[in-house]
Amino acid sequence: MSLFDSCEDDNSNGATHALIFPEEYEPDQVDGEGNTPLLSACSNNMSDIVLEFLKHPEMCELDQYDNEGNTALIFACASGMSDVALEL
Repeated sequence: MSLFDSCEDDNSNGATHALIFPEEYEPDQVDGEGNTPLLSACSNNMSDIVLEFLKHPEMCELDQYDNEGNTALIFACASGMSDVALEL
């Protein structure tokens, strides 16, 4: 399972594995709606995974937005993840 699929499916174990072994995934993979793994993790309220992304900003574009203009910060705020929003 890819990092993107793990974040889309709210699978923290799969996402954690992908972050531990970054050579096995594409961090900026985009789906048809413009979502990246980071955006999906934020929209699925996966704060632990988002915080891991933030420890490794070279692994993804933190300011990436989806087809509707939503960013990780917007999704974090909408999901009530104030700790993540402050970090972003």
